[in-house]
Amino acid sequence: MSHDLPIDHATLRTLLQRDYGITARSLAYRAAEWSVGGFYITTEDGHRSYLKVQDAHPWTFAASSRDFYLPLIRELHRRAILRHISYPLPTQDGRLWTTHGPYALVLFNAIEGVTVGHQGMSDAVVSELAGLIGRLHTCAVHRRLSHPLIETFAVTFRDVLLSAISTDAGTGSGSDALREALRPRAEEIRAGLERLAALKRRLQQASPQMVVCHTDLHGDNLMRGSDGQLYILDWDNALVAPREHDLFFFVGDERFAQVFAPAYEAVAGPIRMSSDALRYYTCRRGLEDIADYVVRIARGDGDDDRDRRDLADVLKILDDLQEVEATVAAIEARGPAR
Repeated sequence: MSHDLPIDHATLRTLLQRDYGITARSLAYRAAEWSVGGFYITTEDGHRSYLKVQDAHPWTFAASSRDFYLPLIRELHRRAILRHISYPLPTQDGRLWTTHGPYALVLFNAIEGVTVGHQGMSDAVVSELAGLIGRLHTCAVHRRLSHPLIETFAVTFRDVLLSAISTDAGTGSGSDALREALRPRAEEIRAGLERLAALKRRLQQASPQMVVCHTDLHGDNLMRGSDGQLYILDWDNALVAPREHDLFFFVGDERFAQVFAPAYEAVAGPIRMSSDALRYYTCRRGLEDIADYVVRIARGDGDDDRDRRDLADVLKILDDLQEVEATVAAIEARGPAR
């Protein structure tokens, strides 16, 4: 993703005044790894907010619908189900986002604090987060919304992966290196896609219970606020799905039974997980991430160093996918899974 300023400051000040009635004293751009980024805004009276800038039609494959997740997080906050989250601030005419050129713009409350990060998941954070996820999974707020986004188990990235392993022609040095690296792993990718198709059929027949899920609960989407609270950020991919869509992030951690499960169950009751759902979401996330890297490399908006890092990540994900059965077997052995 380019780190060029997506909207010049003069245009942004005009837009903020027109749509939100905000006079900005200062604007500070923050670039992002997988998205356009956004602006921290400080008004004349010192109030802070964050304007997230999104591609109007994002190219990532995870489920995404502003019609669902923006009303969802507004209601989660308003009803005090989860107070400590990022939530949208309405425009002067009550909309939850506005547009400018190719971008959708969402104004959020600014959260001051430090991102937990992938290495910051202490026992205390895991326990606290488990309780918050339990509250999320037991709420019924999605039933009040006009446009609930329901899991369909669609594998939207299938054609991208098949193209990446079956086409010889490259579109640049990054794409050529990617195809060269993926060619020996082509059968693994095909087998992974076939496995997802079989698991999809079994899950659809099983009609699992659906709950509100964040679906992207890693450390970069958690922040310890300056007020001491743990905030859950970036709800762009929220949807109504089996709870395993969130729990698969944690079940492979050796602290799951001793730290996560007790805090979760204190709020949501006993955990009973589907082994098929755990397999499905673990495999789907890995292959989906690979597809995102494939698209980013093909777009050619990064340098050679980033392409090499992306390629290394792709190969690591493929290696990790070989451990899915061992992980699920370990979970089944210690329970609770079925």
